[in-house]
Amino acid sequence: MNTYTIDGNTVDQKTLIRDLGFLISPKLDFSEHWHKATNAAKFLVSQIFTKYNSNDSKIMTLLYKTFIRPVLEYGTEVSSPYKKCDIRAIESIQNSFTRRLLSRQIGRYLTPSDPDYLSANQRNDKYGLASLEHRRQTTDYKMILKMQLGKIDINTEDFFTTNTFTKTRSNNTFHWKAGKTKTRRNFFIHRTLSRVAISSDRPPISPN
Repeated sequence: MNTYTIDGNTVDQKTLIRDLGFLISPKLDFSEHWHKATNAAKFLVSQIFTKYNSNDSKIMTLLYKTFIRPVLEYGTEVSSPYKKCDIRAIESIQNSFTRRLLSRQIGRYLTPSDPDYLSANQRNDKYGLASLEHRRQTTDYKMILKMQLGKIDINTEDFFTTNTFTKTRSNNTFHWKAGKTKTRRNFFIHRTLSRVAISSDRPPISPN
């Protein structure tokens, strides 16, 4: 690592920097970013259940969507996690919220052996919440569409090209540069278009 000085004073070098709200490490994996975000979200979950005594699911989920979920969804087109531990940690926030809400409505803390216990997926369905992973994927796809429709001031040819374009997008074929490293393969364009490629109800695409 190079050492830099100004007027004989050594400039401190940081291995973790904040830029536009993102914590960025040399590996560009955003694990530290998500560690801080999930800790902040855990605190907010605790605060909401401490300060609000309601067991009305509409009120409580509105509080969750207003104050907690945005912390976990800020700029995920850039910082979307790919490590399983980070994905589980993010999802655990919503799982914890719905479990506490269900326990409050039932009137006791629920364990998996309790007959009234519901799985995380069942609780999501009960309260009308999609998984956070699914929401990140949807956000990625919407961003691709905005880029394709010219709603974002960016040269899309730097990221992907298409053979044709129709209103239904059914005849589109996307082409993009395939990633050679793990970090590159999890870059927004590659992960999104790779995912779309295996979905029959979305445009056909192919990596170069």
